[in-house]
Amino acid sequence: MPHPIAKNGYGQKTRRTPRILFTLFALVGLIYIALWALTGPVALYYIGDFYKQQGATINDEASISFNPFLTRLKIDNLVVTKAGQTPLKINSAIAELTLADLFSKKVNITTLVFNGIYVDAQQQPDGLAVAGVWLPTTNQPKAEPDKAPTEPLEWQVLIPGLRITDTHFSLVTENRQDKLDIDLFDLANLYFDQQQLRAELLLRAQINDTPAKLLLRTNITQPLAPEILSAKVEGSYDLGQIPFDKYTSLLPAEIETLIGKLSSAAEFDIAYTPEQVDINTDNFLLTLNDARLVRANDNAETLRTELNLSNLTVKVTDLDKPSPNIFVKTAPQLESTGLRLQQTNDATTTEEASTVRFDAQHLRLIPGEIHVELTQSSDESPQLTVTADRSSMILDGLNLDAAPLILTSASQTLQFESMALTKLDDMISFEITPSWSSESTQIFLHDDQNLVAAWDQANLPAGQVSFNGEPTLAFPELTWHNLIVSKPLRQDDANPLATFAAFAIKQIGLQDNHLHIDQVLADDLMAEIILTPRREIQNLFAAQKGSSKGEKSGTDEKTNDTATTEDTQESGAKPFTFSVNELVISAGSRLKYVDRLLTPWYEYELLINTYQVGPIDSRYPDQETKVLLSAKAGEYSQYDINGYTKPLAEKVNLHLKGNFKEIHLPPQSFYIKDSLGYEIESGELDTLFDIAIIDNKLDGNAGVVMRSMELIPAGETETNSSSGGAITLNMALSMIKDGNGVIDVSVPMQGDLDNPQFGLGGFVAIILKQAMMEASKTFLMQSMVPYGGIASIAMAAGNEAFKLRFTPLPYSTGQTLPDEKQQVFLQQFAEVLKKNEQQIVRLCAITVPADLGAEFAKLTTLNELQTKQLIDLGYAREKALEKYLVEKGVKSSQLLECKPKIDKEAGSQPRIDLDT
Repeated sequence: MPHPIAKNGYGQKTRRTPRILFTLFALVGLIYIALWALTGPVALYYIGDFYKQQGATINDEASISFNPFLTRLKIDNLVVTKAGQTPLKINSAIAELTLADLFSKKVNITTLVFNGIYVDAQQQPDGLAVAGVWLPTTNQPKAEPDKAPTEPLEWQVLIPGLRITDTHFSLVTENRQDKLDIDLFDLANLYFDQQQLRAELLLRAQINDTPAKLLLRTNITQPLAPEILSAKVEGSYDLGQIPFDKYTSLLPAEIETLIGKLSSAAEFDIAYTPEQVDINTDNFLLTLNDARLVRANDNAETLRTELNLSNLTVKVTDLDKPSPNIFVKTAPQLESTGLRLQQTNDATTTEEASTVRFDAQHLRLIPGEIHVELTQSSDESPQLTVTADRSSMILDGLNLDAAPLILTSASQTLQFESMALTKLDDMISFEITPSWSSESTQIFLHDDQNLVAAWDQANLPAGQVSFNGEPTLAFPELTWHNLIVSKPLRQDDANPLATFAAFAIKQIGLQDNHLHIDQVLADDLMAEIILTPRREIQNLFAAQKGSSKGEKSGTDEKTNDTATTEDTQESGAKPFTFSVNELVISAGSRLKYVDRLLTPWYEYELLINTYQVGPIDSRYPDQETKVLLSAKAGEYSQYDINGYTKPLAEKVNLHLKGNFKEIHLPPQSFYIKDSLGYEIESGELDTLFDIAIIDNKLDGNAGVVMRSMELIPAGETETNSSSGGAITLNMALSMIKDGNGVIDVSVPMQGDLDNPQFGLGGFVAIILKQAMMEASKTFLMQSMVPYGGIASIAMAAGNEAFKLRFTPLPYSTGQTLPDEKQQVFLQQFAEVLKKNEQQIVRLCAITVPADLGAEFAKLTTLNELQTKQLIDLGYAREKALEKYLVEKGVKSSQLLECKPKIDKEAGSQPRIDLDT
């Protein structure tokens, strides 16, 4: 019996439904299978046709497949060939998404992998060819974007992973070729919707064969709403050894050469909101190796320069305002090896051209932690504030050539305990605490290499420097060790103008345009002034010869000085003033003066025991400056001066008291022989003076004692049996000598320094001591009996009666110091002088040509140099004999040096005449 339901057709419909569904699924499956099977060939056909129109072909081994069941697109072994080149190559590319998610407005790309891709791009004047596809350049104006309201984005994009490996891009332009080789590009956990965008990125690549690495982690909220968007980016990068020579075609035309390699690495995080940006980096490193930059007038080189920014923090606030506030904090370090800089000016003529060169073997710049703030309120100008803690700059192997000077130094160190700078409008104020040290430093003149100054070490301890409208400074001291001042490079290798074991400036201060120094200390000063026949200081470095543009007439200088003074007065600015409380030269210092006007040269040297001068203040020109000097010349000459002077007064003002003892007079012949016609053959001076000068008016008195003063005609250097033309003047001098050959006079001094007339009066015309003659005769006769071998008594008229005569002391040729053969003679000679303490003896050396050597014995004519050598030898014998006798107990005041003579007669022997 038929089923009841079947009668009305319901059962039949029920049985047809599965068939229909099966048919539909089968049909869909057939469609999917057809898509799977046909998509690849069809796609390859159209791609091949497209490339055929571009003049290119694709390879037969290429395959493209689309799996509709997995929603996967795959491309394998696709190669495009054009004109014998390969503009595009794809080894493998796979893209897969979840189709079901599209119905919920989600794009979920589960797989996106590219491997072995090569893309070539070539730029041409009329277009760009990319991957074998020609893209012509068009100059059509861009269409204006639609201004219709944007619909809210309801879609979500998910990409769990995007990976690109072994991929290469090449770009060829008219002048260069660039390439990008990607070893790995990994984009992970990409999520994007209206509320959020986040992703992680890893890139390892080579840019023109330079390795590069980039790591990013990004999280952005409200990515489609800039007014409320906020972002957080973290990451790091490492870019190594970029060769500059591969990018020379991109440089401006004024850069002629750029070579070297640049590398950089850093870790960073960036936070952004519409109101504020925060940037933080750690271990930022920038390195230059073997770099050189050449421009038209500039040249820079470095073997290696490294910049390290530790913990760099940048904060920009108030972005919604016209002028945001900027805050920067960092602790940078800069280190450079083999740094060279050169700059040449744009002079119109060769004479005006100059070049500045800077070389440093090693440069280290460590500014400490720096804080930079740029703030602005709504009604004020922006204010820039820069502060830093302990900072330092160290230069090793410095060579600076900046005309007119050249500076070389083993080491220069500049340190700052703190720094603070503020700029508001055009007003700048700052406060720093610098210190400085220098080692093995020399300063030369640029043109002739003459030495200006040199030192082993210099130090400036930490002090204060500030500027707030006007500069102020305060330092405890500035010292140099083994300082040399002025040493020209000359063939005669002259000594420096001055050397110091130490030179110090104590308590330096600048305030209210006044420079104050408490003390200037010169320790172990050795100064030598050498005056040439042209009246120039030979060991003073020559000043640079100024060009015509730099030379000014005296009128111009005076006009400029006057104008400067008037400008200062009109502007109300305080004039610059200075003061020095005390200048001290240490005991043991030496001052030597050499005058080479005539031959033999005049030489005089002072040994300082005490030298003090001060105070000096340019604000008070009438202030008294105390002067205290105690010095020696040779072994026995003594100088003592004390009093005051006014060195800055318009006219001369001083009051000095002094005492000179045992001043050797023969050297002074150098300055009096031309005017007097005579030289001082022997003599010694003592003087006690008290002089005052008030506004150029001189008033004073000097007591003068001259012992055994004898004159000879100027220029006489050979022995003579008589005193020749000088006998008349010597007889006149003998009239005011006492029995011991002493002249004792009082010399008043008055006059006007502008027209000086010094009166010399109060001479004791004749001093007679006849009553003492007989007693002296008896005493001398008796005392000289044991020494008859070396001394005798001569009877003469007048003041010369009962005069002791000593036998000359013979010397061997070339001998300087007393020897054993002379011991008996000298012992007796010393005993005579010790018993006769008032007796004065002149030590007059006689040299012979044989003193120069046996080969010169028969010379009768001597040149200038030979004459000087014999005269110097004579002085050396006199000084050595004087020292020897003083050590034996003879008073130095009894022994006087005499101008040496030369005996050129055949058979003459060197000797010292002992004249009384």
